[in-house]
This record gives sequence, C-alpha cells and structure tokens, in this order.
Amino acid sequence: MCKGRIVALLSLYTLQALASNDVVSLYGKFETCLHLSEVYDNPFNYSEVAVFGDIGGPDGAVTVDGFYYQNYSRTYTDGEKLTPLGTPQWCLRYSPKHVGNFTVTLAVTNASGTTVIATTSFEAVDQAINPKGFIGKSPNGIHFQFQNGSTYFPVGENVCWVDPQNGTYDYDVYFERLSDVGVNYARLWLTDSSWDDLAVQIGMANFSLPNSWRLDYVVELAEVKGIHLLMCTESFNCFCTNTKNPCFWGQDFCYYNKAVGGILDLPEEFFTNPDAMNDYKNKLRYVIARYSYSTAVFAWEFFNEVDLTDNYETTVQANWTNEMAAYVRLLDVNQHLISTSYSNSYGDSVVQGLDALSFTMTHNYGSLDIAADTAQYPYKKLLLYKKPSYVAEFGITNEDDDPLGVSLHNGLWAPLFSLGAGSCMTWWWDTWVDHYQLYPIFKPFASFVSSLDLANFNWQQSNTSSSDASVRTWGMTDITGRRGLGWLQDDCYTWLNQHVGVECSYRTGMMVTFSGCWNTNAYSATWYSPEGGEVIDVSLQRCVGNILNYSVPPFIRDVAVVFVLV
Repeated sequence: MCKGRIVALLSLYTLQALASNDVVSLYGKFETCLHLSEVYDNPFNYSEVAVFGDIGGPDGAVTVDGFYYQNYSRTYTDGEKLTPLGTPQWCLRYSPKHVGNFTVTLAVTNASGTTVIATTSFEAVDQAINPKGFIGKSPNGIHFQFQNGSTYFPVGENVCWVDPQNGTYDYDVYFERLSDVGVNYARLWLTDSSWDDLAVQIGMANFSLPNSWRLDYVVELAEVKGIHLLMCTESFNCFCTNTKNPCFWGQDFCYYNKAVGGILDLPEEFFTNPDAMNDYKNKLRYVIARYSYSTAVFAWEFFNEVDLTDNYETTVQANWTNEMAAYVRLLDVNQHLISTSYSNSYGDSVVQGLDALSFTMTHNYGSLDIAADTAQYPYKKLLLYKKPSYVAEFGITNEDDDPLGVSLHNGLWAPLFSLGAGSCMTWWWDTWVDHYQLYPIFKPFASFVSSLDLANFNWQQSNTSSSDASVRTWGMTDITGRRGLGWLQDDCYTWLNQHVGVECSYRTGMMVTFSGCWNTNAYSATWYSPEGGEVIDVSLQRCVGNILNYSVPPFIRDVAVVFVLV
C-alpha cells in the first residue's frame, strides 16, 4: 500500500495539495493537510464550510473534524515574533489507539452539500512516546487513570497566561522548570485576548491563527515534558459588570456585547441566546478538532468561576452545561474529561452533581491553614457527588507573606490523604512560585505520589490519632486492608505560624494509630521526609484489633508513611 498519498479523488473541487505523515506512533499525531481552491467568507465557521475525515482501522470507524490552519516559525528578538510559513490550509489530526493500518476519507461540507475530496492512509506502530494513553476516571471513583491502567494524580499549578511579549518562550521556561521537579499538570486559559496569547477565539466565529499556533506549540511542549493540560475555554470576565471583580463586558475584546458589535444586550444572555450558544459550540468544535488528538490534554473546563457571571441562575447553568457536555462528547473521539469551576469553594451542588461533569474542582483563597481548611473540600465533594475532586486554584491573601512556600508544601501533601484526586494547584505561578523559585518544593511530593498505585485500590479515610496533641494526623486505607497512607504534621507548620516566627522543634517518642488493617497481620511501614523525599525509617508492626500502632521516627515539621501488608 502506498501510504500518505492521494489514492482517490472523487470530487469536482480542486484539491491543490495533500500532505500526510504515513507512519504514526501509538497515541501519536497523524496529521494530513490540504489546500482547497475554493474561497470562503469565513473558513472558521463550520456552518459555512467543514472539512472532516472518516477514519477506518483497528480503532473502529470514527469521524474527526478538520480545522483551518496557518503554520508559523518563531524567533526571539526583543520579544517573540511569528512569521507565516506558506499559506493557510485545512488540517485534520488523529491519535491512533491500536497498532495497524488506517484509512482516512476526506470530505467537505458546504452550501453545495457534502463531497468526498480524497483518501489517504497511515500505519500506527508500537513506538509510543506517551504509551499510557488518554486520561479518564479510575474504577474506584476517587482518582484519575490512564488508559493503560496506571494512576494519574495531578501535581502542578496554574499557568494561565504569560508575558505577551515573550509568548511561547515563557512556556519553554515554565514547563522546563516544572518538568524538572516532576510536575505533571498545568492549567491554561483559552479565554479572551486581554489575558494572553492563547486566546484562540477573537470574535464570533473568528479565530486567531497565530494564537492557535502558539497553543499547538504549548500542547506539543507539554507532551515532551510530561505535563497534562486542563484547557479552560471561557472565564467570567467577559460576562460580568460587577466592579468588585475584573469584569470586562464593555471592552472591545468582549465580542458578544452588542455595544462593540456583538449580539447580546446583557452578559447573562450568553447562556440562553441560541446564536451565542451556537457560536460557543463552534469554538468547542475548533478546539476539539485541533487539540483533542493529544494525550497532553487532561480535560476541558467550560468556565473559570462561572458563578461570577451576571445574574447567575442554577437552572440555566445546568441546562447549558448539559447541552455543551453532550456536544463535546459527540465530537471528542478521545472522550476527554469535562468540568467547570466556581469562585465559591462549595460551588453549585446542582451543576457539580450533573453526570455531564466528570469531576469537580474547588477554588479557595485566604486560608490561614491550608492543610486543615483547603484539603477538606475534595473529600466533602467526593462524598457528595461520587466523582473525583481536587483544588484547582488556591492561594493565601498575600503570597509575599509566605516566601518559603509553606502553603505550597501543605497544599501539595494534605489533599492526597483526604482522598483528593490531585494536589492543590496554586494560582500564583508567576509572582510567587517563579519569583521565589519555589519549584524544589514540588519534587519530593511528585516523587512520593508517583510511586503509589492509587487508581487500582478502593480507598477510605482511616481513623488516625497521635500521642502528641500538637501533631495532626491524616490517613487512608485500602478497604481490603492491604495498605494505607498517612501524614503527620506539627501544628506549628502553617504558613501563618512561620510568618510570625513560630519555631518547630523535633518530635520524638511519638506513637500514631491507624484503623482499617487486618487483625493479627504484620505491616511494613516506610517513613518519608516530605521536605527532602528520602526514606528515614522502615519498621514492622502487627495489627491488633484492626488497629496499627506505630512508633514514629523523630521528625521536624511533618512526616509521611506508607504501610503495606507483609
């Protein structure tokens, strides 16, 4: 078979070129691009022109949308500069999940109907760069899991925008620093153009080809660096008028506003106006067509803090969310997870409880004790909604009060032991983590959690207690009693205590108990230093009355333990 070339041309349209890669690694990117001689008023509007491919092969029969594309090269001279390479064209991307031969039948739908353009083919080979596959929910309903069954526990931060002068070069720096310490998660904003250069949509059914290319670059960079992306498609900012929040409804980049040439009189009409809803669907269709092929995409987030939009109504939001989620699942052949977020830490119980949303998130600010306060939300939401939950934004009131990153440390460790699906994700990626170079704080936790097979066990919180009232304990055990995890924290070790100069001392001679073990069986406990990540002790203890009673090795500030049935 001659792969990667035209083997049939069945239309009356002029096909100027077709280029494809003919051998693709498993979970890699097959891409085919073509020029059409026809000129369209708006090549971004799928109701005017839609290029798509019917793909057949070992994955079964699927249909994937194409997208309008311009290639660029980038250089840096007093800032990022993109230079167009060639002319715009239509491209189609697909990620094979099985080894074998695939055929792709390309077609175009326009005012004249649907016409087959060409057929091409490719071979998928077992040379995967990212062999774990796409991310879904684990069978235990608590954690996330790759297609190969291994655990995905998100550890990272928000990186929602960068200095627009530096553009993608800033992502090079951020992702390098994050990857070096084992971070596997970042959140991006694809929202309005006031924030950064990843705003793919700049008008109704109008997309920025340079910004879309920048996002291509960032997605591919994330693949190389092992970072998985939460892609936030909208934020409240262009849909509110409240002066207490950064609301931009009257600005010209909020293109739905009738006052600047849009179609809406009021921001809240975005969720009910049919034309606005169809335009957002057009955006979803473009984003899915262009980026859903990548295993670096963790999930889609519809809205950042949707409750801050004007005149928020639960019923309206539930209906809108259901409709948009159904549309995404219709288009996204890789079935990426879906969520949305709220400024209120408790969120909206009706919307968060929808089956349409794969997991829930919490945003929480101003806590004086991250471990005690912020980590409670994922556990409560897990019990309430029976789906994974994690803290997607958190921060103290003034990050400069915590230059040593104590709140970052506690935000990483505490959620794991409270059945959180991921670490707490700091909002202050640039003015705090990067400014104070707090990256090393991630590394011990990222290493610790990567060794745990969380997704393949059914976990429950363990009743824990310590012999020292000033040391707090968190614990979880597998319901079969085969293993457990624990974290002990001196109550001196909060960011506020450290800010005001409270000193932590070594704790010695302590005992700690964990419930949930098998009676009379022996368990090996491995104790870790959360600060450095090294093993500090290994001990053996027998379960008595379904209780493990361990002697804790001397520690300062905090200590973690993994105990396993021998």
